[in-house]
Amino acid sequence: MMGRVAAVFLCILILCGCSSIDGSLSESEKITIIDMARYTITRQNKKFVTDQEAAEINKTMPEVRIHYTGPRQGKMWISWSLDKKKINFVYSGEFLTDSAMWQMWIAKYKYATSKEKMDPFHKRPQATAADFADLRKKDKVVPRK
Repeated sequence: MMGRVAAVFLCILILCGCSSIDGSLSESEKITIIDMARYTITRQNKKFVTDQEAAEINKTMPEVRIHYTGPRQGKMWISWSLDKKKINFVYSGEFLTDSAMWQMWIAKYKYATSKEKMDPFHKRPQATAADFADLRKKDKVVPRK
């Protein structure tokens, strides 16, 4: 009888998702970390966002990427793309402990340019023979020693 009770309790614990067996975060733990980031932006650092941006941060889900370096530890990247800025958070260390560290930065957009429209070679001048004069000796390539 005690074995069945223990088995049922173990099944309930696993299904609740309190923590996974493989050491990764459960969905509720991820939401907890995202809520901590939201609180840090909208309540503690009001000078970085306007009231309208704070409302948008609170109602939209951010882009989240996690890289695990061990059980329940690693780096979690959280970012919100707003109209004129992108707010990025990196949560690193052992997740949901006092030893975990936060890093925040804000990228401000001045104009939107797609990568397809940018030509990285547009401003570079054409290469000429004079650019390689130090490598040539009487129009012959000098071999390296």
